[in-house]
Amino acid sequence: MITNINLFAINLIKGIGKVAISRLLNLCDNIDSIRNLSNDELSECIKGKYKAEAIHNLKTDFEKYLLDAESKIEAMSEAGIAVISKFDDNYPRLYRPLADPPLFIYVKGNTKLLNHDKSIAIVGTRNCTTFGRNIAFNTAKYFSNIGYNIVSGLAIGIDKAGHEGALSIKGPTTAIVVDVENIYPKENQKLSESILDTNGLLLSENPPEWVVFRSIPN
Repeated sequence: MITNINLFAINLIKGIGKVAISRLLNLCDNIDSIRNLSNDELSECIKGKYKAEAIHNLKTDFEKYLLDAESKIEAMSEAGIAVISKFDDNYPRLYRPLADPPLFIYVKGNTKLLNHDKSIAIVGTRNCTTFGRNIAFNTAKYFSNIGYNIVSGLAIGIDKAGHEGALSIKGPTTAIVVDVENIYPKENQKLSESILDTNGLLLSENPPEWVVFRSIPN
């Protein structure tokens, strides 16, 4: 079986995304076998305008990407961030049936919540009313009190109220965020710290330092 460090290194090569990696892993189960595939075989797996460059880097410069992967994973580990691939046992079981599950997730905090027996999502508008905020807070508090992990997105408004409802009774809560290290929105930085302090979890499909762009409706 391919190791996470090798998988992460392949993922760093420009032109090799998770679709290409899935194709490669259908042919081989370790990095040496992948790198020993012929150019024609690799071309069947790796597509797009960067294909030639990607194949070259995989076959001749892989050690450079491996060192970079080791450095990045070590830095994340020192920051308390775990890198979990879809091949790991603790990868969220509810992600596995998805048509396009993330190859990696980046988590900080209580990883047992990834596969908690009971979880419920409480999400909603940022521009909520006081009534809506109270409903979200009390609903989260109720379900947290009977053993549910409250899942939300750490946004202002309903999401924040959901997390705070769980935290009000020191219950477990998981925040799905853009970046587990650089919290957005900034005003919820303290809330993210409270989640971690209460044995909760921060989870992202993106590695740290991911650039955030706010979408603007047409």
